[in-house]
Amino acid sequence: MATAPIFKSYDDIQADKAKAAYAQACEVGIAEILRDREFATIVPSMASKRAIIDFCQRYSGMAGTVPSLFLIKEAKKHNYAAFQSALSGCMKPITEQRAEIIFEIVVLLASGGTMTEADMVNEKTRLNNGWTLDKLRAERDRVINLYRLNGIGRKWGVEGLKQERAEMRGDNVPQVVALLPASYTAQEIKRLAAQNYPEFKQLVRDYAGQVTLRLQGR
Repeated sequence: MATAPIFKSYDDIQADKAKAAYAQACEVGIAEILRDREFATIVPSMASKRAIIDFCQRYSGMAGTVPSLFLIKEAKKHNYAAFQSALSGCMKPITEQRAEIIFEIVVLLASGGTMTEADMVNEKTRLNNGWTLDKLRAERDRVINLYRLNGIGRKWGVEGLKQERAEMRGDNVPQVVALLPASYTAQEIKRLAAQNYPEFKQLVRDYAGQVTLRLQGR
């Protein structure tokens, strides 16, 4: 079912876009860092991501700093003690991380009730054979999502799965609509229509029916 649009001011929408862009840039930078062998001991989590961002910001001295592999390498090289202090609590040996993820995957698969002990041993052997840490994490996420969808299917059927996929695509996310600024009074809109038609047309494209409502005194 369609949801009603949420009206926000232009400034609020721009601020939201800036926050989203910054968050996305941070995610890309952190992913680059975690893929590097030097920082593979850092366990991905909200806490470790926050620690990486804070450490890079402290090193650069700028609040809006986006973490990157180059930046964290430089920061670590020039202040190793600060690096250890900021991230030591988020680190774990790669072999230990691999063992934990493999165990999680096998337990998830076994929870389906069809695996024997021999199957579990074979699965552990398979996952220990050349799977990188990134690939193991992706496999764990795949299995978690598979079992989640299976659970939704058993409980809610096909319609439940359709609803879940719609939410994953963002179909059910409330539409955010820019609110026509108060400065565009009915008189100002009429002035634009008469004196600056291109700007008037852009206003209509950006704010659609709100322009008509404003002209109607609403």
